[in-house]
Amino acid sequence: MSARRGPSRPARVRGASGQTMVEFALAASLFLLLVMGLLQVALLALADAGADADVLEGARLASGSVAAAYPLADLGSGRAELAQLLPMALFGSRIVTACPGCGLPLTCTRYRDGKAVPSSARPCRPGPLPGGAGGGFGPAPAELDGPQDPACTTGTCFGVGAAMRSCRLPAPPGVIHVCLTYADWPATAVDVWVRGSLRPLVPMPFGLGRDRLPIDAHIRLQVEQLTA
Repeated sequence: MSARRGPSRPARVRGASGQTMVEFALAASLFLLLVMGLLQVALLALADAGADADVLEGARLASGSVAAAYPLADLGSGRAELAQLLPMALFGSRIVTACPGCGLPLTCTRYRDGKAVPSSARPCRPGPLPGGAGGGFGPAPAELDGPQDPACTTGTCFGVGAAMRSCRLPAPPGVIHVCLTYADWPATAVDVWVRGSLRPLVPMPFGLGRDRLPIDAHIRLQVEQLTA
């Protein structure tokens, strides 16, 4: 009766080699996934910093010398500036600066002694509205972002105004909304909010992190001067 022979040495070598290759492939995949994740985090941090700087620049433009007779002029200038700056900071994401019912105040009303005059509402427009700083038109209370807005119940609100509506809602990947309005009227502060979601530059396997690159930059800046 012949003795049972064990596996030949070449077979054992081939088995060990195959196992090593599998282990290497798994380790390499995990390492690559880690590197890609770190790269995404770094890109998001860079985009956040760029968005913060751009929002400050847009807010400065919108809060300079505000002309009460042109209540939307400075807000429109700030938004136009952001539309130019943000794509460079946010890697070409689609910047939504105009959409139905969002981005800027749509309804203006006449103010007297800091209070809205009933039944004086009319659509806002970029050009002048009747009246001056003493009792002219400005964004309606519901468009503002402070205590004059009925939706503000805490006294120190941000993002409650109707002009901020689109920035309150989640955006699909690669879409950024830009919203500007005054905190009060006559204007003493302007609120700027840039919010959305970046489209990942580094493709993640199995869609990991596809909707997890949010951008949220906002600021309230004091109005330097309110003129007639």
